[in-house]
Amino acid sequence: MRRGPVGSRPGARGLPRSWLLLAMLACPAGAHASDHIADVFFAASFIRGSKLLGGHVSGAIAIGKEASGEHPTRHWSILGDLSLHVGSREEIDQTQVTFGAGPRYAIPVGERRRHHLFFQALLWGGQYTSDGPGGSDSSATVGAGVGYDLFWRRDRDIKKNLAIRCQVEYLFPLSSDVRSYPRLSLGLAWHKTPR
Repeated sequence: MRRGPVGSRPGARGLPRSWLLLAMLACPAGAHASDHIADVFFAASFIRGSKLLGGHVSGAIAIGKEASGEHPTRHWSILGDLSLHVGSREEIDQTQVTFGAGPRYAIPVGERRRHHLFFQALLWGGQYTSDGPGGSDSSATVGAGVGYDLFWRRDRDIKKNLAIRCQVEYLFPLSSDVRSYPRLSLGLAWHKTPR
């Protein structure tokens, strides 16, 4: 009696197809979608040893190609940054405006990607400081920092993701009359995802 090839036995082809179907069903629908394509950030901010308090706003747009893998994402972004701080130092009222732009590199972490760690730099920026009647000073500024986003939910059916963000930067005014200083910001970040 003549037998056909092993793969021609009844059920031999159905078995691998069944495993393939199960594997497809086990993968969440959002696993193949890219992560955020843009984000905006609104925060309370502190600089110069918490002597100046104010607000911090930034926005970022993802650039480059998506990385390969189970969760493809764009790690690189270009960001714009603006902050305003007011207060007093040595009994002199001060107002400081800082602005800048630069690159950011983000690393999503966790099974549902609820954690985002990122590193960023301000390569094109400046600041203006008003010392009340004492005059004012302006300077080109560069800086670097790290940040962390914690999302409340990362459901694949939710297209708008809100996260608590904390970020710390160190800013370096290029003027010899202005000292470098840290900036701490805590607020909310909204991430835009593809539809």
